[in-house]
Amino acid sequence: MTTTRSRDPACASRGGLVCSGSWARGSISPGSRRRSSWPALQCPLPLAVTDDGKVYSWGHSEYGQHGAGETFYDLQQHAHYFFPRVQQALADDPRIKVVSASCSSHSTFALTRDGSVMSWGWNAFGVLGNGKYQHSVHPQRVFGLKDNVVVAVGAGSNHCAVAVRPRGAHYSLSYDRVLANGDFADLVFIVGGPTKVERIKAHRVVVCARSNYIRGLLRVLDTVAKTNQEARAVEDNDSKSDQGCFEVNEFQDVDAQVFRAFLTFLYTNRLDVVSHKRKVLGQFASRVCCDTLVVQCLDTWRKERLASLPPPSFRRREQCLTGTEPASSEAQQFGEDMKSKVLSEEDADVVFLWPVEDAEPEAFERLPAHKAVLSQVEYFRTMFMGGFSEGKTAQEGASSGKGSEASTRRAVHEIPLHYMHRDGVSLEAFKGLLLWIYTGCFELLSARLEPSDMMDLYVGASLLGLTVLASRCELQLVELLPRLDIDSLRACEDFADRYDARRLLTMSQQVLLKQLPPVC
Repeated sequence: MTTTRSRDPACASRGGLVCSGSWARGSISPGSRRRSSWPALQCPLPLAVTDDGKVYSWGHSEYGQHGAGETFYDLQQHAHYFFPRVQQALADDPRIKVVSASCSSHSTFALTRDGSVMSWGWNAFGVLGNGKYQHSVHPQRVFGLKDNVVVAVGAGSNHCAVAVRPRGAHYSLSYDRVLANGDFADLVFIVGGPTKVERIKAHRVVVCARSNYIRGLLRVLDTVAKTNQEARAVEDNDSKSDQGCFEVNEFQDVDAQVFRAFLTFLYTNRLDVVSHKRKVLGQFASRVCCDTLVVQCLDTWRKERLASLPPPSFRRREQCLTGTEPASSEAQQFGEDMKSKVLSEEDADVVFLWPVEDAEPEAFERLPAHKAVLSQVEYFRTMFMGGFSEGKTAQEGASSGKGSEASTRRAVHEIPLHYMHRDGVSLEAFKGLLLWIYTGCFELLSARLEPSDMMDLYVGASLLGLTVLASRCELQLVELLPRLDIDSLRACEDFADRYDARRLLTMSQQVLLKQLPPVC
């Protein structure tokens, strides 16, 4: 059975459908016409979703795939579904508006406007996702998806799959790994209470960028440490056992699991905590003035999530999902928070020295950075773990500092970057690479880059192994090809061939063939 949109413009403008298949069980219905906003394409079970969010189905009805409930129309009145029938349980609930649907021959799945999935019908192999094996004649919400917002649903004979809206920071970032391994940590939080004390390492650059409360607290503690000679001595003794980490004792009453979940949110912008700890985490988030986390901790399990609708870039478009448009609001917020630390000398523990062209004597532009953030990239992580053989160690702050003030200075490594300039990476491209590593927000780059700068960024991303960024740069260049003249197209072709940008090379050649005059 196949259901598709009509190719007749007049019919298509009215939302018409064209059906082909077997008449034996009512799969092709001559019933009344209704405006359908989303027909289920090439589905074994005829299915349609109307503009007002209702689901209509017709045809074979042996396994409860119509969701008839206690009326048992599917079993006792076989001719009932020879005509399109509305799924009454969904239609009767004003909170449920279906935007699309998918089905196998025996099971049906509906995607609602709030990003949840309803399923009913045949349930062998657990295809309905309700944790059972019994068939269901009622639409049931797939609760295992939890707080994920679904943007597309598809079904096969023995399985169902969904695509969900991205959560938290950009998927190319690995701040969760930075938190887990604790490398280059400069903070240690004492938590767990008097019975089970735990020391959790963290990084000042991340927690200060993401939490105004923690940033203000650390400033106060730094001031106390500088003015209190005794506290400074204790700090020096303790720092030997924690590799120079600054101790924070203000949260000793907080459960360790709750505090780890709080740090996970700061590092990834994702809520990751067991359900029975969510309320306690919300209370702690309120205590540290983290309103965004407070909202996420609220129980939204059964609520409509209209505020969390998938953005247009992830809506269904000719049955394809595109991801080249703006990132989710959560990723954008995380990127804006971390953007403040890009090229910031605050808490920096590494400085890259970029050679200034035609400078006599040799001069460098200083680019401060943070090892914890850059360690997400294997290129930099290997560099840092190698002991900076090509750099030297400097001491942050003036050399005339004395007393407890000297204890707050941090070792800063200086690394000259002669080789990167020689490999074709410009200074602006390197700054763009740092911006990407810190934020993961491509919109911060694409809004201000010319094609030549995009090429430089592609070269740098390929050199550092940033495959996601390199792919995005290549896609941006491909989109520009139709607007370029022949000389620019040849330049793109040469660039793509030199740096192994295969997609750009193929598309450049295709556009060139269209623009070149035909050969007689």
